[in-house]
Amino acid sequence: MKKLFLTALVAMFTFIGVQAQTALVPYKWDAFGLKFKVPESSDILESSNERFVVDNPNLRVEIQSYNGPALDSDDMSTVLLAWAEDAGISYNESTEVQSFSGSGLEGVSIEGDRSGDQVAVAIMISTKSNIAVVVSVIYGTGLEQVANDIINSFSMSK
Repeated sequence: MKKLFLTALVAMFTFIGVQAQTALVPYKWDAFGLKFKVPESSDILESSNERFVVDNPNLRVEIQSYNGPALDSDDMSTVLLAWAEDAGISYNESTEVQSFSGSGLEGVSIEGDRSGDQVAVAIMISTKSNIAVVVSVIYGTGLEQVANDIINSFSMSK
């Protein structure tokens, strides 16, 4: 009984620790006028005009400007899949590309695996300026919803 209690106590504190590291807070990347959420207990490793990287033990968010051919909503899925392949992201052929729009952005996303890490990747384009970014969220076990929450938190600042 004592062993069961200790196991439950360790599991509870582990869960609380992971939740504390994955609480999301608002952030604004001025280079592209983007607002989004990042894990609260993160280190900003890079914030330049071309790239933004934030990291913590459970999640890593990488955002970079898209420098390929002009994008429109009709070809975003094809471009995303090609970009994912070039980045070494593998995904199940039955995995569907998810579309989203709102808050001044439209985009597509997919989930997969890169070098044993789980990753959600998206391409987003501003509906007003045609500026596009690629977002990758590398996440730990059980944090798929948090990764999706990060991708869905993006909006253009006013």
